Amino acid sequence: MSRRRHGIIYLKQDGNLLQAEGEFTYNFGTPKREPRFGSGGKVVGTSETPQEPYIKGEIVLEADTDAKAITNIRQATITLEMDQKTLVLRNAEYYADGEAKTSDGHLQVEFFGDELEEI
Repeated sequence: MSRRRHGIIYLKQDGNLLQAEGEFTYNFGTPKREPRFGSGGKVVGTSETPQEPYIKGEIVLEADTDAKAITNIRQATITLEMDQKTLVLRNAEYYADGEAKTSDGHLQVEFFGDELEEI
């Protein structure tokens, strides 16, 4: 018997439910590590690039959804609730390009913040 790990998701902005759909991605903001190679082709160390914590995905623009207000989100708490875990992104801001699609009524959302915590 298989257990569903993540199926239904809820995306909230300061407690207000946004109609999330599809696949969401997130990153805790750990540094991106890459190997550094010496002239002999062997790894001689690593380099680290800082990353900011984020939650990204798409929301459905319903009749009462204010897309412009979503694109102006600053210093919000973004919560992504899944079947078996909840993620909280603090001091989050919207960083996508604000493009909405009329074909399916979706708005790409990308929220970057100070800290992503699993609770």
